[in-house]
Amino acid sequence: MIALDSTPIGTFVEIEGDPAAIRQLVARLGLDAADAIPYSYAELYARRRKEQPSLPLDMVWPSEKA
Repeated sequence: MIALDSTPIGTFVEIEGDPAAIRQLVARLGLDAADAIPYSYAELYARRRKEQPSLPLDMVWPSEKA
C-alpha cells in the first residue's frame, strides 16, 4: 500500500507491505532507501516535541481562528 500522509509535522509517503515488495517498489519509484524513516508517527512526533517543546502533547492540527 502507498499513501501520501499529511500530518501536522509534515507530509510523508508511506509504503506498507512485505519487505521484499517494498524494496522493489522503492527501487521502481527511483527512491533512495537510505532516505526512509523507519519510525511511527507517534515516535516522529515525540522526537519533534523534544526539539519544539511548545507543541501540543498530542499530534493535532492547530485550531483555525475565525
